[in-house]
Parts: sequence; C-alpha cells; structure tokens
Amino acid sequence: MSTILERLKSGEVIRKEDEGYSEIRETINRTLRLSQKLNNATTTDEIRTFLGEIIGQEIDKSTTIMTPFHTNFGKFISIGKNVFINHACSFIDMGGITIEDGAFIGPRVNLVTKNH
Repeated sequence: MSTILERLKSGEVIRKEDEGYSEIRETINRTLRLSQKLNNATTTDEIRTFLGEIIGQEIDKSTTIMTPFHTNFGKFISIGKNVFINHACSFIDMGGITIEDGAFIGPRVNLVTKNH
C-alpha cells in the first residue's frame, strides 16, 4: 500500500479523513517554520542549507537561490547543480517539481563590460 505522501505526489485525491493525513499537516507546518528561517538567511550558504532541509536534499554549492522563496510543501522538489533561482519565486510542488542541472529561473540578465 502506498503512503499518503506517495498518493499525494501521484495526484490521487486526498481527504482530511484519510489515514496518515497528519503527516501532510506536519510537513506543511515544518515547511512554514523552515521557510521563515530561509527567508531571513543572510548568506547564500544559509539559504541552501534551509532549502535543503525543506526539500530533504543537499543543495549543491554551485546552485544559487535568491530570497524570498516560497513553497507550500517542499518535499517534492528536486534541484540540480548550477541552478539559479531568482527572488520572489513560489513553488507549488505537491505534484512534484524537478529542476535539472543548469536551469535558470527568473528574468535573464546579460552583463556587458566595456574595455577602454
């Protein structure tokens, strides 16, 4: 039998009366607490650490996440290497989100330098 989290991720309809629903509520509350720490972090290392705790995966040092960052659940997010996520992103991940290596989320900025 599938766990309630497996059922949720697969898109199955979940009701509050379902066995194991408390695990969903606990995950959401944990994500809310950690999100507050994430969005008050003062370094990119702290941001990676807190987001890693939320998603249950270590975030590679080559990845940069700008805050604020929001997610409703967190457990169903996977983030690759060399990823950039610009500020003010909201991820609704109950169906799963996979961000592969090299992804850039946010407005593209081209930096040009002039040689004199």
